[in-house]
Amino acid sequence: MKKELYVGFICFMFFGCMGNMEKEKNSLNNFTDSFNVQTFSITLDSLALDHYERGIATHQTDSIFFYVAYNRHIHAIDWFDITNKNFYHRTVLDKQGPNEITGQVRGLYIHTIDSIFLNDGLFIYLTNKNGTVKRRIQNYFEAEMGKAYLVNSINSPLYYFSEKNSIMGEAIIPGKQLSQNKVLFLEINLDNEDVYLHKAEISDCYTEAGAQENWLNVFFKGDSIIYNSTCSSDIFVYDTNIKKTAVHNGRSSLSKNRISQTKREDPEALWKHYIENPRFFKVVFSPADKYYYRLHWKESIYQIDQSTFTTAYDKPIILSVFSEDFELLFESILPEHKYLIDFLIPTPHGLLLNANNIKNKSYDINKKELHILNYLD
Repeated sequence: MKKELYVGFICFMFFGCMGNMEKEKNSLNNFTDSFNVQTFSITLDSLALDHYERGIATHQTDSIFFYVAYNRHIHAIDWFDITNKNFYHRTVLDKQGPNEITGQVRGLYIHTIDSIFLNDGLFIYLTNKNGTVKRRIQNYFEAEMGKAYLVNSINSPLYYFSEKNSIMGEAIIPGKQLSQNKVLFLEINLDNEDVYLHKAEISDCYTEAGAQENWLNVFFKGDSIIYNSTCSSDIFVYDTNIKKTAVHNGRSSLSKNRISQTKREDPEALWKHYIENPRFFKVVFSPADKYYYRLHWKESIYQIDQSTFTTAYDKPIILSVFSEDFELLFESILPEHKYLIDFLIPTPHGLLLNANNIKNKSYDINKKELHILNYLD
């Protein structure tokens, strides 16, 4: 009897593991079945970058969709024409004089070609396409909880509400510890420079001690802010009008849904924690098909053998598709060594991903390889 139970248990474990392996295998196959992928590349000049890490924005005219980013090596704004698949324009910023942009651009929002908002941490600027500064506001505001300033990154952009003539972004109050369950967004009215500090909910893992590079991912949609923390699969929607937060279950069936807590401080232990845990990135809304999309890293094995270690470029990337009510419709592990995790741009043509992973076999430092994905629902 014990032998039969043991054999049954082994069979259960074996077929359970096989089932999980088959599920993961099917998720890979389902990607090609469920997405139409268009590939193209844009030739880069000697000054352009194959991947940008500062001041990211998009802009749609009547005929062209632009991907725009800050080039930190030459203190310039590079414009890419995604519709016609070419490099469009470079705005070189002044480092001194009346049009001086003091520091590196972290936040970027394009209202029109000649109304461009920049945040370099020290000032908020309003410029035109040529870099002429039309207005400069010190990025240091007296708010309800003390002096606050806007912080922007590739994951947390600057935003402009045209109806209210106000700008908004993630906020930090120097000297105050981050709340365990709140994040701050600062809204500045440009008519009178009055400020309002929005306090929104966040996962309680956001400030856990020792978590390696735990940050906020932010996407603005109309009057709402869709955001999440890298430490959890939870998705939050904050309504800036009624000042309320809704929490949605963004759980994945292909990975863990929360990072483990760690208080280790040595660099190798923190990096090991970074590799062995999932990381959740920005949730974006695609007006082309009315779905939400998210990329996230699956947890990985840190040390594969005596001489082989997993890097950030090796971690499996999972693409999730959600309905407008944040119901999970589809998820798949993307082809390995192809995409960059922090690049997910909704366009009128489909979902734009950067395929310039340095381990991509077609990687070329002189080209920006881009893929446009369309979900075949």
